[in-house]
Formats: sequence, C-alpha cells, structure tokens
Amino acid sequence: PQAATRASLRSFGVLAAGQFVSLIGTSLSSFALGVYVYLQTGAVSAFALTLLTATAPAIVAAPLAGAVADRYNRRLVMLGADSAAFAAMAVLAVLFLTDRLDLWHIYTVTAIGSLANAFQRPAYFAAIAQLVPKRYLGHVNGIALLGLGAGELIAPLVGGALIGLIGLGGILAIDAASFAIGVAALLAVRIPDLAFHRQQEPLGRSIAAGWRYIARRPGLIAMVVFFVVFNFLFSLPQALITPLVLTTAGPATLGLVASAAGVGLLLGNLVMSVWGGTDRRATGMVGGTLVTGAAAVVAGLGTSPLLLAVGMAGLFFSLMIINAHWLALIQTKVGLELQGRVLATNQMLATATLPLGFAVAGPLVSLASGGGADQVSAIRWVLLGTGVALAGWGVLGLRWRRLHHLEDGLPDAVPDTEVGSVDEEQAAADARLRPTAAVPV
Repeated sequence: PQAATRASLRSFGVLAAGQFVSLIGTSLSSFALGVYVYLQTGAVSAFALTLLTATAPAIVAAPLAGAVADRYNRRLVMLGADSAAFAAMAVLAVLFLTDRLDLWHIYTVTAIGSLANAFQRPAYFAAIAQLVPKRYLGHVNGIALLGLGAGELIAPLVGGALIGLIGLGGILAIDAASFAIGVAALLAVRIPDLAFHRQQEPLGRSIAAGWRYIARRPGLIAMVVFFVVFNFLFSLPQALITPLVLTTAGPATLGLVASAAGVGLLLGNLVMSVWGGTDRRATGMVGGTLVTGAAAVVAGLGTSPLLLAVGMAGLFFSLMIINAHWLALIQTKVGLELQGRVLATNQMLATATLPLGFAVAGPLVSLASGGGADQVSAIRWVLLGTGVALAGWGVLGLRWRRLHHLEDGLPDAVPDTEVGSVDEEQAAADARLRPTAAVPV
C-alpha cells in the first residue's frame, strides 16, 4: 500500500507540475491580451468583452463538461482540452506575427480557451481523487491550485515588461509552449481507468443527472445557495478595486496591488498544502468567508496602496482556503465516477452570479455617490458594505446547520471493486443516502 501511495503521489506531482506551468502561461496571455485590446481600442467595452468571452462560455458549458468527464477517460478529456487550447493560442500567435490579427480573432480564441477550461477543470479535479488517497486531498488541492496563484502573481509583475521586450506574439508563444508542457505531463502519467468500460447512459441523461444528484441532497443545495450569494458579493471588490487604484494612484501602483492578489493565492495554497484544512470541511469552507469580509473592509478603509494591497491579498488568500475545502468535500462525499458531473454543475450554479456582480458594481457606486460623495468615497463605501455583508453571510452560514453539518447527512463515497454503469453508481449512491440521519435545517 505504501509503494502504491508513493506511486500515485508521484503521478499527481507530474500532473500538477504540468498544469502549474500551463496556468502560468494562461495568466500571462490573459494579462497581455487585455492590455493589447485596451491599448488598441481605448474602449472599456472592448476590454470588458475579453472578460466576458473568457468566462461566459465556461459557465454555460459546465454541465456538459461534467457529464463528459464522467462518461469518458478523464486523462483523454484533459488531453483534448489542453490540445485545443494549445492549437488556438498557436494560431493567434501566428496571426499576430503575420500582422493579420483582428479583435474578433482574440474574442474567438478567448472563448475557445474558456470552453477548453470548462472541460479540463472538472476532469482534472475528479482525476485527483482517483490518484490521491482521501487523507491527502486537503493538501494536494492546495498544490493543484498553486499555478493559479503563481500566475496571478507573475502576470502583473512581468507581463508589462514582457510586452515591451518580446511583444504580444512572444507572450502568446510562451502560452502555447506552456500548454504543450501540460500535454506532455498528461502523456507521462496514467490515471486509474474507472467507470469507462461499460456502456454509459445517454449524454443528455448524464447532464440532467448532475442536477438531479444535487437536488436530492439538501446539504448540497444549501452549499450551492451559499456560494451563489458569496460569489455575487465577491465579484464587487473584484470589479471595484482596479478603478479605485487607477483613480487614486495610476497603472504602476495597480500592478503592485494586482500582484498582491497573487501573493494571497500563493499563501492560501501553501497553507492548505501544509495544513490540509479543518476536520469538518464545511467549517473551513464557510468560515473562510469571515476572512474575505475582513479583507474587503480593509480595502475600503482608505486609498493607501498598502491597505488596498493587504485587502487584495486577504481576499484571494481566503478564496483559496474556501475553494480547497469545498473541493475536498466534493471529492470525499461524491463517488469517483460521479464527480465530474457534480463538480461542474455545482460550479456552474455557484458562479452564475459573477456576471451579475460585475454588472451592478457601477450602478452601486452611482447609488452610493448620489448622496453627494465623490466616486472614490462611493467605491470605498461599497467595499465597506460588501465586507460587512460577506462577514455576516459567513456567520449565518456557520449557524445554518444544513450547511455547516452537511457532511453528517452525506456518507463518504464508497468505491466499488468493479464499477458498473454511471446510472447504477448514482442509484447506489442514492441508496446509501437514505439510511443516513437527516441533518436539521
């Protein structure tokens, strides 16, 4: 068993290293493309469209992507997603280097990248549970998310300099190379091939089953409701801190403040890698919201770059703590053969309010400034209010027994020696659920 554990951890290490490099390349190209679009057009709407095409396709495709991750070999799903993203980025680099790049090319490629990410992420996170023993999930989830933190730290710090040194084409080539490294890592590992040998249910039924799985479990419904509100509130400081910095300090300071978000992501991932999280995963998942609220309040206390940097670091530090606990909870409570659909459906439902938060941030500032406050003061008031709301939502979450004690109402997933059809596995999971004591509301 110890030799098998070491082998599985080595395989995870190779896989995570490839994804780490790929995520850094993606963060660099995302930063560079946003800068390029804004400098070419001078229009905020054109820049905002890059954000929309980079997020909306992934949200819409999430249920299908989760069903695919459960129906097919997850390693092959990740290979397909990374290969598609690699090809799209390589084409974009060629278009730029041949002076044929138009804005619609950028929007198309960012949409393709978003779709590729939608398929890659649930397959990756579900595959982790196939590779790593349950007791290590809290640790390895921090490691798995490390590339995201590194990318957010590196991109603002070096992206601007790289644009001047090697241009957009060079950065796109770096991103394409990073995808190639991710593909090479996938080719070098083997993931246990579970639930992919027998005839599966129709794909449409798989998609519906993701919704049905969550709907039959009140604890998972409570978790979705919690994150719907959390993500809406979290999107407000995401949307407002950048204009606050640009209004009071300028682009150079913005790079430093944005890098603080990367520092927070890295610290959160490193803490989870060492700590592993709370014994009751829901405690860390919900309790982390208190830190998020405190960080938003710090960001709203003044216009000092130090305060804003500390606020940004705290926001993304707590986000990584929350996400790592959430992921470990799903990996522990949902069977390996069902995790793709549940992860993707849960993520789609929970993140559906992010665009709404981005849309109402401006009107909220206008509403706050209606009382005579200037725009900077109005942004600060919205940040302070958001921080209080986040902390209050965390307190309510800890007091909501159906959410805080959802693990008591969900039995740990029991992997079968021989995995049958996914429909059979979901029926078995439902049957295991029935004898479990209900968790009070």
